[in-house]
Amino acid sequence: MWLVRSFTDAMPTIQAREALQAVQVAAVGSGNLKKSDRAAAIRRWKRAAAAGRRTGVVKLGMRETAARFGIPVIMEKPDD
Repeated sequence: MWLVRSFTDAMPTIQAREALQAVQVAAVGSGNLKKSDRAAAIRRWKRAAAAGRRTGVVKLGMRETAARFGIPVIMEKPDD
């Protein structure tokens, strides 16, 4: 239950990040950015895409992973 609540609470943040990403993709694709801004955006995307392939990455549990993405996790005792 905590996972569903955490996801629901984080949904507006996730949607905002996705919207900003879509705007950035459109700006890069339209050719309206300065060359340096376009190159910086593509470098960020490449770094993000390669992040999971690095060696020495420590695998985290669900709570730790959610926390790293800024999703608040609230632990509650189950109702008996």
